[in-house]
Amino acid sequence: MPTGGVGSLGFRAPWIPERYVDNEKATAEHFHDGWFYPGDVGAIDADGRVSLHGRSDDVINFGGVKLQPESIEAVLAEHPDVEDAAVVGAPHPMAGKVPVALVVLRHPVTPAALIAFCMPRIDASRLPVAIVPVPEIFRSPDGKILRHRLLEAYKVVAST
Repeated sequence: MPTGGVGSLGFRAPWIPERYVDNEKATAEHFHDGWFYPGDVGAIDADGRVSLHGRSDDVINFGGVKLQPESIEAVLAEHPDVEDAAVVGAPHPMAGKVPVALVVLRHPVTPAALIAFCMPRIDASRLPVAIVPVPEIFRSPDGKILRHRLLEAYKVVAST
């Protein structure tokens, strides 16, 4: 990858194990040619600093555009009426998956107003196709968004 390019991060060092114990499937997915790929997506800058951009299993492939939900969530969280936000890849018959934003609101605001807020901050190809107000964003005890649970609980389906 070129400096600053975003991709799957791989690590190798003498202290990193070579496999998972009693889990051949996970070993095959995460260990290749002496490298460990934990599933993180990131970039390495010219000074060798690593910046994390999310998880590879969270990436939404929307018509060939690879979307990191965290970047869209960060913009939505800037809106004063949004308390919490999550972006999920909702099933779509033509595109496979499309980005749908789920938001917990502090005060009523229309989805159209939130899209208008996002437009100057997010490239048009990365805008959510829908914004759905929900009562709660499910998170793990360590604060990670539980995207699959959100999809199940809110039956998120793209209608575009």
